[in-house]
Amino acid sequence: MTFVNAAGDTVYQKLRAAITSGDAPCLSKMDGMNLATFAADGLLTDITEVAAPYKPRYTVPAWNAVSPGGATYGIPTGSSPLFTAYRADLFQKYGIKAPTTWDDVIAAGRAAQKKNKNVKIFYMAGEDPSTLVDLSWQAGAQWYKIDGDHWVIDFTSPEALKAGDVVQQLIDGNLASNASYAAPGVFKTWDLGKTVLMTTSTWQLPGTHPADVPNLEPLVSTLTRPSEAARLDGAKEWRIAWSIKVPNITGILVMTGMFSLIGRLQLFYEPLFLRYVAPESIGTDFTPMLEIFDRAFKTGDYQYAAAESLVLAAITGILAFVFYRVTNRKMS
Repeated sequence: MTFVNAAGDTVYQKLRAAITSGDAPCLSKMDGMNLATFAADGLLTDITEVAAPYKPRYTVPAWNAVSPGGATYGIPTGSSPLFTAYRADLFQKYGIKAPTTWDDVIAAGRAAQKKNKNVKIFYMAGEDPSTLVDLSWQAGAQWYKIDGDHWVIDFTSPEALKAGDVVQQLIDGNLASNASYAAPGVFKTWDLGKTVLMTTSTWQLPGTHPADVPNLEPLVSTLTRPSEAARLDGAKEWRIAWSIKVPNITGILVMTGMFSLIGRLQLFYEPLFLRYVAPESIGTDFTPMLEIFDRAFKTGDYQYAAAESLVLAAITGILAFVFYRVTNRKMS
């Protein structure tokens, strides 16, 4: 197997040339935008049937990203969900509530500017059109799609116009900052309180230098926790518990269960004393140790009691070995 760590601005041009010349790699990693372009040009293999068993493991958006036009051409390896962060301290200061719709964002921006005309509720970097793209995607607009053997382009659908109207209101109301994405840029305005709400993604904030945004550091720190990142990805609490929390405490659970089981096997003095109080509830075989004790010193069957002791020791040893293997595998 030959692995090529291709990088640079021309990597997709080189990949396209390799495919055209008949020297294409068997597998390649690419982003969703280029996958759609390569697929539309007939440069990728349709793996719909092979990939079908893995579809339930992924979210619908992640799977759709590798299935332009309904055919699957790849397996998702990662996604960067968007989320909205806001300065709770400044929202409280300006008497506005966390918005749940874009109409709420616009209303909150107008309310905040009544108390501070220089504050911006949102931002739209001048060099980047992603705000309009994100709003269109959220509204359900499809700027382009495959229809048979040709592309259908539509920038004026009701969904697209709805997204454009939000952008227009932010501009007309002077509610959005045009700070650049170039560091520290928009993050600095957010940190200084000049912008109080921002849409970002899980990969952006952890890469932000803490020295540039000291007030942002607590939020950056939370994103390094798998459980917080999972919530931003849309995972439900039961999924977080099962896939993140339980695996993290598996060793502790196994150890606790092991000690409890060994303690149960070795339990002797407590049932021995309690048997005089409630003999009808605690019999001679209430615990293994109690049974061995009665077998040896009440019936005088020392050989049988010795055999039971050896079996008990063997069981304890086996359980200890299983515990060691399980916890050692988890640690490695």
